[in-house]
Amino acid sequence: MFVRSLADFFHSRLIPILGVLLLVFLCGLAVFIFRKPIIVVSDTAFEILYGEGRASISRIELSILAFRPVRLALVSENAAPFSAAEVAMSVAGPRGAACVLLPTRYRAGAEILLRRLPGTPIVLVGESDPEVSRGAMISFGPDRATDLYRAGLLSGKLAAGQPLVLRIDGLRDSNLKEPFIQGVAESGCKESPSFLNPGEPLSAAVASSFVTNAAYAQDEAPCAIIFSWADPSLLPQEIKVVFDDSLYALSFDAFRAGIRRVSGESPSAVRVLSRGAVPILRLIDVQAAILSRRH
Repeated sequence: MFVRSLADFFHSRLIPILGVLLLVFLCGLAVFIFRKPIIVVSDTAFEILYGEGRASISRIELSILAFRPVRLALVSENAAPFSAAEVAMSVAGPRGAACVLLPTRYRAGAEILLRRLPGTPIVLVGESDPEVSRGAMISFGPDRATDLYRAGLLSGKLAAGQPLVLRIDGLRDSNLKEPFIQGVAESGCKESPSFLNPGEPLSAAVASSFVTNAAYAQDEAPCAIIFSWADPSLLPQEIKVVFDDSLYALSFDAFRAGIRRVSGESPSAVRVLSRGAVPILRLIDVQAAILSRRH
């Protein structure tokens, strides 16, 4: 009797419910497939150094967050800007694109796309520059002040008494020293950081320092925190934290800015490398401090 009642319930209730769920899923899938795609312009050298697996995962994440297809317009490392525009047009197809994301070095290609894809948001990702904005073309970049503040928090938490050094372009980014100093102070660290320009050697007095390299330059001295988009597997073992400000790391916020037609910034993606050198409880404290400052 119980088995028969269960079978009746299965046929009368469960199957219709599953049918409705399947219909909703298929409708959602159809909407997803037929939405205009986001076009991401990249080159072969970047994809290899970033990590092709990481890049694929980043595009899938962007596709899920934006709920629309993401297509890669891949060009050779030395491709001319007009070539990048042509490849992007080809990938977009006759239906066009919802948005095109491309590195700032392809600005000339963005100008072509602006004419060839009227009304489509064209987002140059790399540095936020309001002067670039014109019609549907905007710029988007990392929030350097927030990044340096977070780097200061992490440095103060992880240095364990070592002298702190920030390698930064002293002429271009002199205004970013203060957020780093503030982050160090709010971490509870009593050390006052030293500052070095790109290429400037460490003195003997600070040879064993906890170095944060925010200069996007090669550094012979070991660094603990680095600003880089390279695949973490290619980085030296002593690096504990990576600030990734690549197009992929900023892609969803850049897409949203493009839809709003407003140039903007967002913090880089912070990647803690699991190499057994970073105490997790202290990083939780740092994240709590970051969130409290942003709200």
